[in-house]
Amino acid sequence: MSVTYNEVSRTRTRPGGDLLTVLDRVTFTIPAGARVAIIGSSGSGKTTLLRLINRLDDPEDGQILLDGVDITAIDPPELRRNVGMVFQQPHLSDATVRENLNRPLTLAKRAELTDESARRAMERVDLPATLLDVNTRELSVGQQQRVAIARALVLEPRVLLLDEPTSALDPRSAEVILRMIRNLADELGITVIMVSHTFEQAASFADMILAVREGQARIFDDMSAAVQWAMPVEAESETPA
Repeated sequence: MSVTYNEVSRTRTRPGGDLLTVLDRVTFTIPAGARVAIIGSSGSGKTTLLRLINRLDDPEDGQILLDGVDITAIDPPELRRNVGMVFQQPHLSDATVRENLNRPLTLAKRAELTDESARRAMERVDLPATLLDVNTRELSVGQQQRVAIARALVLEPRVLLLDEPTSALDPRSAEVILRMIRNLADELGITVIMVSHTFEQAASFADMILAVREGQARIFDDMSAAVQWAMPVEAESETPA
């Protein structure tokens, strides 16, 4: 599923009451099946870009299109069945893994997972089925994030949004999660858009870089060029992989 921003603008109110332009007439297209990393300095609007795609926020101006269809014309529950999202923290319910996986299906008024489909959901994120009836509080942070990803995939979305999904993990666990997401994207043929907090992760994960700076956003194929445009000061002191 392709994602198109067409002249999209978004503002937010600062603590003092002034308006800050987060996105200013942003236009770009992400082709179906792409793996995209969003980079930019803190507060540049990276997470805002994600939240607008599944209407957790709405722009003041412009259009966002999925396969050419304006998302405002799509019923929100249907939109979120097609556009899954994984947050920086797993945000799992204080319940078993199985209950967490069934939550999106319950909200969509669909049948719960069978034992076999629950097992496949766990295998997809390299977790043993023996954890299905374990409370999520007993899992490591890395395991919890994998469950969050499995939950986001239960409704078989065509776009997966990831907001710094590895920022709370140690480097080794982060690499395992990123490799798993890359493999899932290739296996399922879905579009994956991830906010990244390091250049190295972005470069190893993505085939396109979406760089954000001062309300603008541009797509790059080359990581060095993306960093130089988005964060020239950091680019001078750090060479991305």
